[in-house]
Amino acid sequence: MMIHEAIDTIFTLGWSLLAWIAVLAALVTAVLFGAAAAVAWAIRVLRRRSRRHRPSPDDYEEAA
Repeated sequence: MMIHEAIDTIFTLGWSLLAWIAVLAALVTAVLFGAAAAVAWAIRVLRRRSRRHRPSPDDYEEAA
């Protein structure tokens, strides 16, 4: 009877460990996805700003 309880405890702890791993994996995935989205947004904003400050080819023709 004591061995049966020990085996049952191991299985119970194993399932709870797997559940915690799944929850932590989901959280890490959400955090990494959010970070990647924030980086992509920042790069997009910086590219738009840098394109806005470049002179257009029309400006060169007017200066000539």
